[in-house]
Amino acid sequence: MAIASSPLVTSSTLGFFTITKSPLIADILGGNKVTRGKGSVITLDGSASSDPDVGPGNHSSMQFTWLCKKQQEHFPGGSLSSLPVVTLLPGPGRGGCFGTGVGKLNSSAKVVQLDTSQMVVGESYDVKLVVKKDDREDDFVQEIEIVSGNPPEVTMR
Repeated sequence: MAIASSPLVTSSTLGFFTITKSPLIADILGGNKVTRGKGSVITLDGSASSDPDVGPGNHSSMQFTWLCKKQQEHFPGGSLSSLPVVTLLPGPGRGGCFGTGVGKLNSSAKVVQLDTSQMVVGESYDVKLVVKKDDREDDFVQEIEIVSGNPPEVTMR
């Protein structure tokens, strides 16, 4: 039995993809709560922060802003660029990490050093890392409890 030839059949379709950027991930090594000794210089390491679209370790075009306050205080809303930079100079007791009020640390690096000499033993402080890239933003808060002496540092990954 022979099969009769049929006309050539073709079909096409048109579709569109919407590609959205993945959310940024802000992270400070050590977790969300650490204990550190007064008078030490501690390292705040935001290198675990990432843009899932480019993979871990690639921080190109990422902006790092570090904020610091006493735990019972509030981080201000609004633009980060308008916040004051806080320094280690002894302040008039206006709160924040150094008595100079709530504000930004004087670094935009992914790893910063924080001198605890102006902090109070028995007090807890919050350091907030804000990571920005293009129109995306994420933040991570690490609570730092200040104690006397030199407590061991434990990092969990």
